[in-house]
Amino acid sequence: GDNHRLTHALNEYIQDKNDNRLNG
Repeated sequence: GDNHRLTHALNEYIQDKNDNRLNG
């Protein structure tokens, strides 16, 4: 449902932030 989709989007956002921090 919408909650799962929102959680997935948030997880991808966090992963993107983590990648950016690692890559400088």
